[in-house]
Amino acid sequence: MMNRIIVAQGTELQLKRLVAQRKLYSRAKQILFYQIAVTVMLVVVWSLVVLVFPGVKVYAALWGLLAVALDFAIFAPLQTSLKAKAAGIQELFDCDVLVLPWQEIKAGSPPDTETVTEWSKLKAKESYDSLKLRNRYPVEVVHAPLPIARLICQRANCWWDAKLRRRYAVWVVGAIAGTFVFAALVGLLGEVSLEQFLLAAVMPFLPVFVIGIRQFTDQRQAASRLDDLKNHSERLWREALSATVAADELTRRSRTLQDEIFEQRRRNPLIPDWVYQKLRNEQEELMNRCAADLLTEARNVLCF
Repeated sequence: MMNRIIVAQGTELQLKRLVAQRKLYSRAKQILFYQIAVTVMLVVVWSLVVLVFPGVKVYAALWGLLAVALDFAIFAPLQTSLKAKAAGIQELFDCDVLVLPWQEIKAGSPPDTETVTEWSKLKAKESYDSLKLRNRYPVEVVHAPLPIARLICQRANCWWDAKLRRRYAVWVVGAIAGTFVFAALVGLLGEVSLEQFLLAAVMPFLPVFVIGIRQFTDQRQAASRLDDLKNHSERLWREALSATVAADELTRRSRTLQDEIFEQRRRNPLIPDWVYQKLRNEQEELMNRCAADLLTEARNVLCF
């Protein structure tokens, strides 16, 4: 008998929720882009300007300090608010699709219908298929018992996110190094004094360093937390296959695991959409293959 996960995730209501959470995350990522533009891109501009007009080196240094202040006062709070809304809608999707009760003490009140409707509007050329929103969870789980299928989906959530963040963290380090080398070369080629170099290259680079190191550290820490959750899901998986845990107990433990998945979504740093798009097909293929292997293992043990 089919479980409801695959059918439920393809309904109009759930697809609208996926659109809404994606667009909220995308808006938060737009703010991240503005943040990077104010810092990383303008570092390059200031370095070139100071090379031509050495007299503005003090303004370049002041800009570096101002960019850090804007980061903490405006950019970061806006991103936090949008991420919280997106995580709430994604949690609502998971609760319905994975058949888990809403945990108000953890997630607060469920997102209202107006918020979902406001953020789920499709543009003229957009569709659920063009946005690749169908089959969020592996279709292989369709004939598995619900507790087994649910665990596979929760494990896939943790694995997918952790791998994506580790790869992005490496790219962040490369971007930081490249930007600093560029600024340093501009200073050296311009034969500026140490004072000019500090003001024209190092001080404007300060916000790049702050944001970049924070991104790298946050992404790595998020990936480690997700690895812990994946390991926990695998312990639940072994217990489920041992047939020593009742279905109701597995549901309770899955709900506890879902609490932590929600918390990570709310706290996790953002990843640009282009990173997700670039790695999506490769990771989706791996996710489906892993789901198929887990189902084969479960069928051999539980004979369903």
